[in-house]
Amino acid sequence: MMRQAPKKKLIAFMGGPCTGKTTLAKAMLKVLKAHGVKAGWSREFVTEDIKVHGPPPREFTIYEQYRFFFNQLKLEEEVLEKSEVLVTDSPIMMGCVYPLMELDVSLSGRQQAFAEEFVSLFKEFSQRYHRIYFLGRDFPFEDNGIRFHSENESKAVDGKIINMLRAFAVPYKELHGSVEERVMEVLKDLKQEGLILKDYELLETPDLFQIENLIDIASLQKS
Repeated sequence: MMRQAPKKKLIAFMGGPCTGKTTLAKAMLKVLKAHGVKAGWSREFVTEDIKVHGPPPREFTIYEQYRFFFNQLKLEEEVLEKSEVLVTDSPIMMGCVYPLMELDVSLSGRQQAFAEEFVSLFKEFSQRYHRIYFLGRDFPFEDNGIRFHSENESKAVDGKIINMLRAFAVPYKELHGSVEERVMEVLKDLKQEGLILKDYELLETPDLFQIENLIDIASLQKS
């Protein structure tokens, strides 16, 4: 059974490769900190793991995803211990989507059982987050040297995520537009739902470079 964190605020960004999840998570972290929120970012474990070990062979994907799943959960719990609001570009449920993408009817019975468990885990962990956002594919597909999915495969991941969210009636919201527009949309939602304190002033036109400078100045003042 997963550990619940009722006093914490967890914001999840979902989408296939190259939908801007990491860029948005970084931007939200900067904006929330500029508003005085004790925020943290749970990074994607698999990205760093692939740099070291390379992408998992297709025949081992469903097994490797268990390792990815639990290491991602560990990272998220570590960030939660230090934060009041957590943003992540790799919510736990993403570790359930990819093995199901690889599922083949020819897999052994034991592998089929693993797949059923991933479906259950997706349903369970989708309740962990206060807000789930699905990011539209609004930016050109880029190969960063780490992604091992093609553009068509990435679009298939998008479809799988949407289908699973809808199948389990998981509340989510689609985000489109520029990074700035996405940030503003999330901030409005967080304030309306009380997930950030009313005393925090929303930035009408968030300049991410200006926000970054403000954070750097604040850090210098503390040192």
